Amino acid sequence: MVNASEAQVLFVGERYLPLVDELRPKMAGVREYVCYDAQPDGMHGYDELLAGASDDELYVEIDEEGTSILMYTSGTTGRPKGAVLTYDNHLWSAAGSALNLGLHSDDRWLACLPLFHVGGLAILLRSVIYGIPVVLHDGFDPVAVNRSIDEDGVTIVSVVSNMLQRMLEARGNRPYPPSLRCVLTGGGPVPRPLLEECARRGLPVAQTYGLTEAASQVATLTPQDALSRLGSAGKPLPSTELRIEDDDGGALPAGQAGEIVVRGPTVTLGYFNLPDETQRTLRNGWLHTGDIGYLDSDGYLYVLDRREDLIVSGGENVYPAEVEEVLRSHPAVLDAGVVGLPDKRWGQRVVATVVLREDTGVSEQELLAFCREQLASYATFDPARELALALAPAYDAEGVSFKQQETSDARHFLEGRGNFDLSLACDLTPLIKRASLGGSLRASELRQVADTSRAARVAQEALTRQRDLVRLHLLASQFPDLRSL
Repeated sequence: MVNASEAQVLFVGERYLPLVDELRPKMAGVREYVCYDAQPDGMHGYDELLAGASDDELYVEIDEEGTSILMYTSGTTGRPKGAVLTYDNHLWSAAGSALNLGLHSDDRWLACLPLFHVGGLAILLRSVIYGIPVVLHDGFDPVAVNRSIDEDGVTIVSVVSNMLQRMLEARGNRPYPPSLRCVLTGGGPVPRPLLEECARRGLPVAQTYGLTEAASQVATLTPQDALSRLGSAGKPLPSTELRIEDDDGGALPAGQAGEIVVRGPTVTLGYFNLPDETQRTLRNGWLHTGDIGYLDSDGYLYVLDRREDLIVSGGENVYPAEVEEVLRSHPAVLDAGVVGLPDKRWGQRVVATVVLREDTGVSEQELLAFCREQLASYATFDPARELALALAPAYDAEGVSFKQQETSDARHFLEGRGNFDLSLACDLTPLIKRASLGGSLRASELRQVADTSRAARVAQEALTRQRDLVRLHLLASQFPDLRSL
């Protein structure tokens, strides 16, 4: 990404110095390096640069349509692409969000999402546009986030549903302060039990659907509609147009599923130095998201899944996100990932890796029966016939922060194995998935991967399938015994 973006200056934190030193020979275009926490040889110190800066007031005239940021996104397929976002994109996105969620003079937005993700970075940009403070955390920790909400006057926090669940678990029965007026939740539909628990606690959840290519939010469901419009991402933000198209580019009526397309002043100019990708994504004035969804008769958006993740089993369409949502709504299930694998009889078999909560006992048969009951009203496949489950014990979620789109890492990992061993997937998928997302692993888990030859082969497959070179090195750093692979 550094080379693809033609970056000339690289800012780096001290903990990433070993990685940067390793990659430095491959980043010939970078002329200057700046380190935040130290001043190693061959690099500028950030504090040194600040100390040498002029005291004169800085005034720069900005071209609103000029490039502000290259925000890299890979979605679920392909190499990361740099979405060209302008100053206008961010301004309109901030305005649309303010008109939808409101803007109060005492607002303080807590940022605990990664800043390399548009959902995290948008908080910082909006704070500048709105003139409000940000409470910035170095990663997500549910205890620290809860404490900050209590002590730092936080009024808005952005999370994904997994993070929200962990916040509630860490909170216990203590109520949240009334100053917390909005919990903006993205990364896919929030499970009904979680919404009901938030409603019981008086916690105002606003579900949202967003894209890097649209500078964050596209549609947002207000807290007042959270239960009455269960599963919806809400209506498009002001200035944003949204419709559902068929394969020929025609607009579909309410209730019919198709590709979600978006247009408006928040939409990217395209992908940096990738004209073919830009032409495929931006067609006839619309941003083609690659996501499948539908609008109801009142104009509320329901997101089903990625087009590439669609499973066709027995000639019927199965959306992995729907099955994942049902599995996660079971009280014994902590997390789930669903993938379609080749099957001679059905074309594709629906396979789920399910992570169970601690001290819970549930059988595969019970979960299959639960899925059959819950999916009967809208899914067209038979879970008892076409769904295979791999049950995994609960894992320590310390350091985990992932969004719905990135469950595709587990999907691609499983797809690459072909006829995989369910027991092996059960044991290792949560660990590989967590490490690939930058999560921390316990020493026992590291040994489980590093000391087992069978596991080493699985880890090698996961490593070689990483699309992002930085992630590859991060994963390798988690498993020092596997560097030789």
